[in-house]
Amino acid sequence: MRSPQFSQGGWVGNKMTRWLASFFVLQMLLIAGTSSAQRSRQLRGEVNKVEFELRRWRPNLVSELQFGTSETINDPFGDFVPEQKESLEFRLMVRIIRTVKIRINRVDPTFIVENVLVDNATAGEASTSSRTNRGTKIQMTDLNAGIEWDLWRGNHGSLGVIGQFSRFDAAVGFEELNATAPAKDKFRVELPTFGARVRMNLTQSFWVTTEWVGMKMDSRGVISDFDINAAFSTSQRFFIEYGYRNFYVRDYTVEVDGGRATFRVRGQYFGVGIRF
Repeated sequence: MRSPQFSQGGWVGNKMTRWLASFFVLQMLLIAGTSSAQRSRQLRGEVNKVEFELRRWRPNLVSELQFGTSETINDPFGDFVPEQKESLEFRLMVRIIRTVKIRINRVDPTFIVENVLVDNATAGEASTSSRTNRGTKIQMTDLNAGIEWDLWRGNHGSLGVIGQFSRFDAAVGFEELNATAPAKDKFRVELPTFGARVRMNLTQSFWVTTEWVGMKMDSRGVISDFDINAAFSTSQRFFIEYGYRNFYVRDYTVEVDGGRATFRVRGQYFGVGIRF
């Protein structure tokens, strides 16, 4: 089996981590700077008991895969650009008490390419050519469930901390012509993840939200998930949003046998939401 690679990536101590920390601090300073002009009533979306979002996401994949102890790392998609299947992400938040919400989200990104490989061979003056159909598919599932606790909430924004269980699954499949079944390698990383969520209300109907969660365990792997979006309330119950999400996963369990598996899925999304 060929061993795939896309590119390398990490998150601990890099420029992205420092940038995220700076962005959180900036948002809180902006919120504090507007506190003197607070209005008497809460802005929309701050005291809702239920909030549901549906997002349309077409992300890009940057990854590195190495199976077993092979010293060669190859790209499973070759020179072909994988087709990005449309991914729908759902998010549900339910407030159980004034400062605590239950939160669940799931998305299933899929990348696939079907190509024809042509192998040419020359023997003396004769040459032969063979054609092989090969399909490569990476199917993922990202599932998170946990709670969010509001440390502070006011007319101009909120700050909350997040604790949740995160599970990432990836199935990498290779299929060639005349093969009885596709070869497939499966990866799973399960970790408790923690982070923060900052929301800044710019007007009664427009707000910006930044969120990051992550965790690293030497025996399991790494999960890091960053999300930023701007939302506009079209009515008391409905809103639309536009944002960017970037999550990174590394599976340490395959490295025991000399392998390597990292996945970074990132891209822009458009979403709609309803709240009660």
